[in-house]
Amino acid sequence: MTLLTELYDISCFKTLDKLCSYVGLIPNTDSSGETDYKAGMTGRRNAHLRIILIESAWTAVRKDPALMMAFNELCKNMTKTKAIVRIARKLLNRIRYVHIALAKEIDICYIAYAMLKQTLDLSLVEINRKGRKD
Repeated sequence: MTLLTELYDISCFKTLDKLCSYVGLIPNTDSSGETDYKAGMTGRRNAHLRIILIESAWTAVRKDPALMMAFNELCKNMTKTKAIVRIARKLLNRIRYVHIALAKEIDICYIAYAMLKQTLDLSLVEINRKGRKD
């Protein structure tokens, strides 16, 4: 439920990177001249979403074979806590994809409903018109 309330209109985020930035799944960067430093996750975040996504990523790693395999590959090169943030990003990408796909499907259903309603309204007008002539 938190996902729906916090990300009501996910389509306002044009890319996954912008959505990840909103949630706080990006590194904190500090640059000075030619030197760039990356230290942990950014402090700018939606705290509720980030907590839920990271906790959900831990569960997803245990339940989803594809995410488990990706997690095990990531753990070869980094700590588990860093790897789980990458998995949370993958999970967010899946959520975004499903949300956008469902929104398109709902739009199509709404358009079909509106067209059907308009056709029925026109039919009722015709029936009323014929009824008045008799």
